[in-house]
Amino acid sequence: YARVADPVWVTVVLSGTLFVIALALWWARPRQVLLGLFAGLCGTAALRHWLLHWSGIGLPPLLFEHLNPYLIYCFVTMALGGSWAMVHELSPRRVRWLLGAWAVFTLASVVAVALERETLLLRNLVQLAGNVALIYIVWFTLRQRARIKASWVWAIALGYLLLFAGSVHDLGLTS
Repeated sequence: YARVADPVWVTVVLSGTLFVIALALWWARPRQVLLGLFAGLCGTAALRHWLLHWSGIGLPPLLFEHLNPYLIYCFVTMALGGSWAMVHELSPRRVRWLLGAWAVFTLASVVAVALERETLLLRNLVQLAGNVALIYIVWFTLRQRARIKASWVWAIALGYLLLFAGSVHDLGLTS
């Protein structure tokens, strides 16, 4: 178990360190929305990996099971905002849309944990929404080849596809 958990611990430390650095930079320059979104991405990844590393955390099993898809959804929401901000398309309307979507799926996650019935359906809905958003992000990123250096476009799209693969893997483990 220790050999399997060690790489996750390294990810927690790396994501947490990047979170602190990005958050400090964003506080110094709050107009740099991309830095704030990057801080959120790193913080979400650190929290998710921390929860996975310490599987002995005294959380109710249902809550623990719902945190993973919810944190993936939060990560995807921030990634979508980051993708839009990268090409200067993060308008106030899109920010409101992202916040609204986040609020709806936060509520769905809370209801899923509280109800205990039909809970898998709600959890899978949150995970499915995150996966659909990831597919959109990949499509959106690939369409930006004229605005962003081609090697960056392919690297970003590949990163999102790897996140998608991890999300599908997690869905398979918890279903």
